[in-house]
Amino acid sequence: MAGVACVGIMWAVLSLLAALAAASGFLLPYWLQSSHPHQPVYLGTFRRCNYPRQAADGEVLVVTECGRYTHFTDIPSLYWQLTTITVGTGSALALLVALTGVVATCVRGVLTHATARLAAILQVCAGALVCGGVAVYPLGWGDREVQQVCGETAAPFEPGTCRVWWGLYLTGVAGVVNTLCAVLTCCAPHKPRYHSPPDFNSE
Repeated sequence: MAGVACVGIMWAVLSLLAALAAASGFLLPYWLQSSHPHQPVYLGTFRRCNYPRQAADGEVLVVTECGRYTHFTDIPSLYWQLTTITVGTGSALALLVALTGVVATCVRGVLTHATARLAAILQVCAGALVCGGVAVYPLGWGDREVQQVCGETAAPFEPGTCRVWWGLYLTGVAGVVNTLCAVLTCCAPHKPRYHSPPDFNSE
């Protein structure tokens, strides 16, 4: 490739995969799954599937569809609101760096040593934001809406009758890989090759 070294190509591919994984995990609501065998409920940070809704008469009904909360303030837990902000911001940063890496594999001069250092800083920030959001998410398991799905025993870091589902793991792993990709950026740009000038005095 014209723009980066061989290690840089590996960095660009890993960065793109990690960024797509973080964005997918963020957008999909499969972070927490209820134990109901026929119609499981899935909860994410700002989206949910087959979620409970309280009717006008106080009865709790299950809405059999997937959707996001209407407003940001409708997200039931302050911790989930924080997770939405941090993971969303981290995923956006990761995608920005990954797309820059893809362009750099084809265009010489895009990824210099200065831009590589900037990309490394952004990837560390992206990984920290994603991992931090994943770590904060279980603090919201004690919310009333979660207890309606997972039972009264649901509490921070205790999912009750629910289980942690693959979306949470995918997002967490993506955050770690984004952070590790920052190490590869130091080797991503092409190193200039210096040639010794010809010795005109030699016989």
